[in-house]
Amino acid sequence: MRLPVPGPRDVMSLLERGGDQLEAVLGAVPRVLALLEEEFHLRLSPFRVSRKAFASVDAILALAAGSPPA
Repeated sequence: MRLPVPGPRDVMSLLERGGDQLEAVLGAVPRVLALLEEEFHLRLSPFRVSRKAFASVDAILALAAGSPPA
C-alpha cells in the first residue's frame, strides 16, 4: 500500500497550524512565569517567618541572659 505524498497545500496547512501552536505556547509563557513566581514565594514564605521567629527567640534569649540583643 502506497502512502499519499503531501502536496504544497498540505505543507502550508501544516506550517500554519504549527505557527498557531507556537504562538499559543509563547502567549502562555508570561502566565506560566507568574504562576511559578507565585509558587516560589508561597514555598519560601514559611522560611521567612521561621527566620523572623528565630531572630525573635535569639533576642529574647539574649535579654534573658543579660546581654543586649544583636
